[in-house]
Amino acid sequence: MSDDFPWEPVLAHLSRNGVVCRGILGHVVASQGNGPYDEHDFDKFLVACGIEAIYLHESDADVVVLGQEGWDPEDLDAVVEARRGGTLKVYSQEMVVAAMAIGQDLFDICDDDELMAFGEGHPALEYLLDHGFDWPTTEVGLAEEEDSSAEADEEE
Repeated sequence: MSDDFPWEPVLAHLSRNGVVCRGILGHVVASQGNGPYDEHDFDKFLVACGIEAIYLHESDADVVVLGQEGWDPEDLDAVVEARRGGTLKVYSQEMVVAAMAIGQDLFDICDDDELMAFGEGHPALEYLLDHGFDWPTTEVGLAEEEDSSAEADEEE
């Protein structure tokens, strides 16, 4: 985490517009990990926005926010598996701050290449890409189902 950027004042300022934050993230968010923000501080930011922040391993939330370090691969795998065939939005902490700063959901205004720029070098998002979740899509299992269908079509 960078100590030279004033993260705390940024979060304090952005939490003043909880309506925008809830409009982007919803009312319940699962979070895990640190970086660039401490997980506890980031959860306090979510609560200040009027969002219930729950731990990833206790989650049935459709929105997940991940820090760069301190996340558990088994928890991520379980969340993805529990939503197979459904939807899941996964943000980095940086993506949430960027979305709050511009007042719009990045999934609504960015194409896949732009979203992938947030994932490059982010260990948790890269883990998801390598372990069964075609992030930044929000459709869990869609890529695997399409691949299976395409293979079945080729065999016929």
